Amino acid sequence: MALNVNHIKFILVAIIIGIIIIQIWNIPRTNLANTIEPNRISGPLYRGEAGAFDQFYLNYKFKNTGRTTVEIKKLEPKILLNGTNYNSQQTTHKLTTIPSGSETELVRVVQLSNAPIGYIEGQNWNITVVTEISGESDFLLFRHSLTITNVTSVDWETHIFE
Repeated sequence: MALNVNHIKFILVAIIIGIIIIQIWNIPRTNLANTIEPNRISGPLYRGEAGAFDQFYLNYKFKNTGRTTVEIKKLEPKILLNGTNYNSQQTTHKLTTIPSGSETELVRVVQLSNAPIGYIEGQNWNITVVTEISGESDFLLFRHSLTITNVTSVDWETHIFE
C-alpha cells in the first residue's frame, strides 16, 4: 500500500510537532541542570570562634545562562573537619530566584560545635563541604525539579599571626 501525499504531509507535521514538544519539555531541564551547579564556591573561610562555636563563611555563585527563571529551593551545606561532622549548622537561610541571563550569590554561615580547632601554629585540617542544592524551573506547561550534592574539599593550615 503506497502512501499518498496527504499521508506523508501528516506524518511530517506530526514528527515536527513531536520534536518541538520535546525541545520545549527539555528547556527547563537543561536550564536547571546548568544553573544549579554552582559557578564558583568561595570558601570555606574560617571566621573564628563565636562563643562555643567555630564559624565558617561560604559564598555560592550561580549563573543562569538559560531561557527560564530558576528558583533555588534549598541550599544546605555541612562542614566536615578531617571527615567528622561537629554538629554542622547553617545560621543563614536566604534563598533566591535567578532570572534568565543573570547571576546571584548566596552566603552561608556555618557553625560547628565542639570542634577541636585550636590555636596551634601550623595545625593542618582537611575541610570538606557537602552541600545539598535543590532547584526548580518551568517553561510553559513543563516544570522540572532537581537536587544535586556538591562536594568541595580544601586543606587548611592554622596561622595565628596572619
